[in-house]
Amino acid sequence: FVTVLVPGGSAAWLYPAVTLAGGLTEWILTNSSDEVKTFDPARESEMKVHPPISRFWGNLCLYTFLILCVTSVILSHLANFRKVQLFFIFNIFLRVGSLVFGGGQVLLPFLYGEVVESEWISKDVFMYGFALVQVMPGPLFNLSAFVGAAMEGPLGALTAQFAAYAPGILLVLGLIPRWYKLRSSTSAQRFLAGVNAAAAGLINAAV
Repeated sequence: FVTVLVPGGSAAWLYPAVTLAGGLTEWILTNSSDEVKTFDPARESEMKVHPPISRFWGNLCLYTFLILCVTSVILSHLANFRKVQLFFIFNIFLRVGSLVFGGGQVLLPFLYGEVVESEWISKDVFMYGFALVQVMPGPLFNLSAFVGAAMEGPLGALTAQFAAYAPGILLVLGLIPRWYKLRSSTSAQRFLAGVNAAAAGLINAAV
C-alpha cells in the first residue's frame, strides 16, 4: 500500500506523513493486550551499559534539535533565502537527517527533487555522485557531502554533513535517559512496529 501511495516525485511532507500514519495505524489497530516483543531478561545487565547522560543533557540535546528545526524553517521563509546557498544546503539536509528512518534510500527521491528538479545541480552530477558513494559506508549520508560540495565547495560539504548528521546524534543522545521507559512501553513498541512497516514500504518505493 505504501509503495503505491508514494511515487518517486512525491512532495517532502509525504515521507513523515506516511511513517506517522503507519505508526498510528498499528497503534490503533493492535490491541494493547496482544503479545509484544520483550527483551531477554538475561541481557538486562548488558542493556544497562550506556553512556552516562543525565536527563538535563538529554533535554538540552532535544531542545537544540528543536532550535535547529525552528531556525531552518525561519531561514527557509526569508526573502533572500535561496540566494544564500549555505542556508539552502543546511535546510535541505537538516530535513533529510530528521526524516530518515529505515535507511537513507527512503529519502533519495526527496533529495533528488530538491537539488536536481530545482536545478541547483544537474542530473548527471547527482547520478555521478550517487554512483561514487556506493563504494563507501553510509552512501546516502556521503552523498550529502558530495551534493554540498557540488553546490558550494568544501564549506558546502561541511554544512551538508553537519546538517545531515546532527538530528540523529541529538535525538539519540536526547532519548538515552528515557530509553528504559520507552523500551518497556507497549504503546511505543506498537507504534514503532507500524513505523518500521511504513519505512519498509518507502524503501521499496524509492528503489
